[in-house]
Amino acid sequence: MKKAPWHESQGWIPWLILLTIFLLMAVGIKEGWFAYIDFKSHKDEIDGITKILSSLVLLVGGILAYLRFFKGRTLRPKLNILPSSGFITLENDNLHWIDVKIENCGSVSIWNHEIIIYATFHTPEPYCMQVKDYMPEITEVKNREHLIDVGETSHEHAFVKVPANVSAITYQILIKDHKGTIWVQCITVSNRESKD
Repeated sequence: MKKAPWHESQGWIPWLILLTIFLLMAVGIKEGWFAYIDFKSHKDEIDGITKILSSLVLLVGGILAYLRFFKGRTLRPKLNILPSSGFITLENDNLHWIDVKIENCGSVSIWNHEIIIYATFHTPEPYCMQVKDYMPEITEVKNREHLIDVGETSHEHAFVKVPANVSAITYQILIKDHKGTIWVQCITVSNRESKD
């Protein structure tokens, strides 16, 4: 990912801007650009320009302070991914279900998120597969944009058949938003019934 120019400059751009302004003022004084200005008769205009420049400096300083000290974190998405799983014993294998609770605890909405789940089967020779069987959407919400607003929660539900010889499964859950931000959470569950 290409970084913005101010990240690569290591802080040189503000100093170069100040140096340019200083050199322009020095050339202006040397060439006599300011000699023709009657400061007394333009006192109100100079006062107005000074106030506008002061406001701009405060605004730019506030933005730079925000970027420097908060690094933009207050306007970034933040998710908590809380997976849970269980299974139903079938004749030759187990039908596992994965419920993924997605909490938006950031300060911006998450639009059109995508969920990807990988299952790693723990056998003498472990192997991995992508989970494809998700709970189908009901007709009323199909083809709509998905939104998890600030403070809201969404749920995703998937199924996977696991052979009986697998001792445990690790699910790796990836949530990706429309801007490409990715969150990852893992959970490992047994493929054997507890003997309680």
